Amino acid sequence: MIAEGSLQDFSFSDLLQIISLNTSSGTLRLSSEGREGFLDCHQGEIRSAKAQERTGEDAVYALFHWETGTFRFDEGMPSAPGNIDKPLAELAKEGIRRLDQWRAIRAELPALSMRARFKSDQAQLPSAVHHQAAEVWAVLAGTDGVTLSEVASATRLDELTVAQHLLELFQAGTVTVETAPEEALRSMFRRASEEVYSRFASISGLKMTEGLETLLNSLARTKGVELRWRSGHVQDGLPSALAAAALRPIYRDFLIHELEYVTKIHGPGFAEKALDGALAAFSPEEKSSFLALDLPEALTARTT
Repeated sequence: MIAEGSLQDFSFSDLLQIISLNTSSGTLRLSSEGREGFLDCHQGEIRSAKAQERTGEDAVYALFHWETGTFRFDEGMPSAPGNIDKPLAELAKEGIRRLDQWRAIRAELPALSMRARFKSDQAQLPSAVHHQAAEVWAVLAGTDGVTLSEVASATRLDELTVAQHLLELFQAGTVTVETAPEEALRSMFRRASEEVYSRFASISGLKMTEGLETLLNSLARTKGVELRWRSGHVQDGLPSALAAAALRPIYRDFLIHELEYVTKIHGPGFAEKALDGALAAFSPEEKSSFLALDLPEALTARTT
């Protein structure tokens, strides 16, 4: 079992597979954006789990959403009382299913994140919404905005269920999302990078596509930056306390390297179309963050 590392390099799903294959015994400790979690393992199976206030299976499923942060594995016999009976293989299968659902929600509600704040100015809730959505709305009503985690704690619903109902309320026009400049910048970077990657992968061979991902991951490791790409998806582990002014040059540098790579293979017209595609889908806040990077001019200057 790997003693310690970054969730950027080994996802929670990867770690579960390693624990199973090595029939490991010990405690896996995880830290992500101020949150702490642990798993007690015995001979490749999970005996107990805790993530913030959640325990048991719910804690395991919550940990699949922790895509950034660090981990440490301490070998030995776990001492905490057991609270899980389900085999690790079943837990992993359900956790991956829930993670896929989370990503589908993010595609419909890009502003969704652990730092975004949701609020409702509506005096009345439409009667057609799910009763749990009404519980979520009741937490939001009359506040200046609350985070997804705060709603989950108040309603005792898991974060995936809360996200599903926030999407329902957002689509019904009863909830708005407040996005801080830093959050808009993070969201813009993820969407722009993934759009360029997706378009590039659709017309390029596997070797060239893997080359792009290898380039970006190698650059991140060389610079000591907590960014990783897995099958085109961005995992952003940069500290949550970083202000927009600190994030902007980091994101700009990586987008320029990504655009340079695809431009060398498919020409400047391809990069322009990819950026136009991303820009068309941006929120006003994301669009402002994107334009502030001045990527077309920077790319032109570096390729001429």
